Amino acid sequence: NLKFNFNTGIVSQWLGEPGGIVVYNRPAWRNEVSISYGKYYGGVWVSVGLNDKGIRHPEDFGDEVDFFVGIHQSLKFLEIDLSAKYFALNDLRNSGDDALVFDGQFDFPSKLVTPYLAVRYWGEVGDKSLERGWFFRPGIKRSFSVLKKASLNLDTSLTFSDGPIG
Repeated sequence: NLKFNFNTGIVSQWLGEPGGIVVYNRPAWRNEVSISYGKYYGGVWVSVGLNDKGIRHPEDFGDEVDFFVGIHQSLKFLEIDLSAKYFALNDLRNSGDDALVFDGQFDFPSKLVTPYLAVRYWGEVGDKSLERGWFFRPGIKRSFSVLKKASLNLDTSLTFSDGPIG
């Protein structure tokens, strides 16, 4: 059951996870290519700030390349998603500001809403990396089918952090 996926889009500003932190307050072009096989997945995510010279001449937080691998497992009353990501931030020729990130999300599906707990560890790679630490984000979400291939997704959460990014 091998699947390929490609997403692309332009955003007016970039809201980061977790918690909707404004990472980049200008337009950016974002792309993702991924492959999955059963419960395993991996891929590359790329962002290019539209106000500068692009990915070959990175200038700011709009320019980033992320590599990721993960596993998604559905159990009777629990869905688990675990992933590891390498964030190549800003200057792609210098790893001093990069980050190694570990994510986990634990969903408890029900008919009305889905309570969840998302956990992120942000790890330093170089001397210019953002401060390392943990994020914990409990929340609830609900998805409604609007059309045959469209849905409305509602999500509310709180973010707790021990220091990284503010």
